[in-house]
Amino acid sequence: MSNLSANIDVVYQRMQAAAQRAGRKAEEITLVAVTKTHPLATVIEAYQTGLHHFGENRVAEGREKVAEMAAWLSQQEGQQPPTWQCPPQKSTHHHQ
Repeated sequence: MSNLSANIDVVYQRMQAAAQRAGRKAEEITLVAVTKTHPLATVIEAYQTGLHHFGENRVAEGREKVAEMAAWLSQQEGQQPPTWQCPPQKSTHHHQ
């Protein structure tokens, strides 16, 4: 088991405990992995451990990772695309 996989397991255990304390089901909570500054290889490793929800707060970096991940997934059989949460691109138009 890699360090990333072990860390993700710890996070899920903490989420389970927090959900239980709050009287909620752990399945109602979504873990979103933040990809900021992490290379595609790390995102793929996280995906392969079962994470399928990712977030990126840098528009350009997010678009690049989404495209790279889609290209990687197109070479994998039977893999579902992850969910990405990225900020909208800022408008370059100035309102008067």
